[in-house]
Amino acid sequence: MDASTQKQMVERIASLLEQEYVFADVGARAAASLRQQVADGAFEAPTGTAAFAARLTSTLGALTNDKHVRMRYR
Repeated sequence: MDASTQKQMVERIASLLEQEYVFADVGARAAASLRQQVADGAFEAPTGTAAFAARLTSTLGALTNDKHVRMRYR
């Protein structure tokens, strides 16, 4: 998966967190953190889809402290 696609997906996830996450304050903080990571170049290197999904799952879990949040890519 190329870096551009990864960035687009992270932005979509950030938007969904802001709009749909059950705790609005947590969703807003997680979205802001994801966007900052993109700005800092965290998703510049291309990676495989499974590795990308695993990385985002780990990141989302750390940001939300929610074990139910995960990224799957099909």
